[in-house]
Amino acid sequence: MKTETNFQAGMKACGIGSFPHLNAEEALALILSNFADIPFWCQLPQRSLLESMNLMFVEHLPGLAIRQDKLFVDTGDAFMRQVERFYEHILADDVEYFALNESFCQGFYGLLDHSPQLNNIYAVKGQVTGPFTLGMSITDRELKPIIYHPILADVLVKLVVMVARFQAKLLSGISERVLIFLDEPYLSAYGTSIFAVQREEIISRLAEIYQTEKIIWGTHCCSNTDWSLLIDAGVDIISLDAYQYAENLSLYTAKMQEFFGRGGMVAWGVVPTFNERIDRETVESLSARLENCIELLASRGIEREMIAGASLITPSCGMGLQSLERAKKIAEITAELSGRMRDKYKL
Repeated sequence: MKTETNFQAGMKACGIGSFPHLNAEEALALILSNFADIPFWCQLPQRSLLESMNLMFVEHLPGLAIRQDKLFVDTGDAFMRQVERFYEHILADDVEYFALNESFCQGFYGLLDHSPQLNNIYAVKGQVTGPFTLGMSITDRELKPIIYHPILADVLVKLVVMVARFQAKLLSGISERVLIFLDEPYLSAYGTSIFAVQREEIISRLAEIYQTEKIIWGTHCCSNTDWSLLIDAGVDIISLDAYQYAENLSLYTAKMQEFFGRGGMVAWGVVPTFNERIDRETVESLSARLENCIELLASRGIEREMIAGASLITPSCGMGLQSLERAKKIAEITAELSGRMRDKYKL
């Protein structure tokens, strides 16, 4: 974690990013009506392949190519020249070069268009797919994930930082408090044979990202992982599927005490976004579940009021694969749950 910020989580509602809509304005209307304190821009994977969570951020990745709708990096003869040009833009601090393409990210520019209406918001959130998920999802010509490539592993980190900085530059015109979440589902594979990246490398690469100034950094992993990786790297906000994995977070008691003590926060993804579980849940049932999440940490000696004040309330993951009706219900329940908990804890 960098220096202390003036950001207070306070049980505010926020979201992960993806929505099932085909039209950005319809998704943004749902966001602005339910996430008024911390609005965020929407990714629309059902609108276009261009808005898939990997493709939308890697336009400037050296050697990028598409084969049978799958991304790969061509490390042939022209590759090193492209790498050199990439690092020239990095050394020149050319943030504009890494601008998001409007064809890929309609929700980002749509949110910016709403700037005149957003005078009273508390903060604003963007997102980018993290380097490990990108690096495991994109391969070279031999089908080896590029996270294992000695050059591309560093390129991915630099790319993520610059894409995030571009977002932050524009989003800071809406609010001085800018959150950027890394979406890192592949961190759930840490410690398995399919993800042979060592702990020290994960922490080092994440730390390089988190040290970027003027951004409040979150990282979302929609499954279970070793949460101490994020804490040791210096993340500001841990974002997890608390509907399923809150108990695992409580196993890291000493780390969590350290984390909260230095101003760290948790985005409790307690509103389910999978299968049909949301159809069975109510604000009352999810309020009880969230209290159980807090109790798991409080029972291990972490002050309950500290946990509440350092908590955001979110859906458990993105909603890109949900129906429009369920997405609406998830957003509304998240907002109502936030209001109820803020009243209870006087936040």
